[in-house]
Amino acid sequence: MDILPDDWIPTRWERKADLANCDALGVSISITASPFYSGYRFAVRRLRYCLSSDSRWCMEPIPSSRTDGFYERFRFRSIREALAALTRAEASGAWERREIDSDSA
Repeated sequence: MDILPDDWIPTRWERKADLANCDALGVSISITASPFYSGYRFAVRRLRYCLSSDSRWCMEPIPSSRTDGFYERFRFRSIREALAALTRAEASGAWERREIDSDSA
């Protein structure tokens, strides 16, 4: 399906089942860019939470509060890394243990 001009790229993915069910708790994976790192990285988000590299859901701080440590823990270098962390989080029931992580900033 070729519907976008060449200068457009997809930047967000959602599960078909979440969209079909209008699931407000659905997970999305987004391409992110920042002046604090080069290139693109991937964020896994659900509502106002984001997933860390150790598969924990934490409240996502506002951009001006994010540190280098935040970008290392909460931005994945590949979509495969993001999906692997999401798979681990779902297998462990991490969403039920979500937290406002003071270390996420």
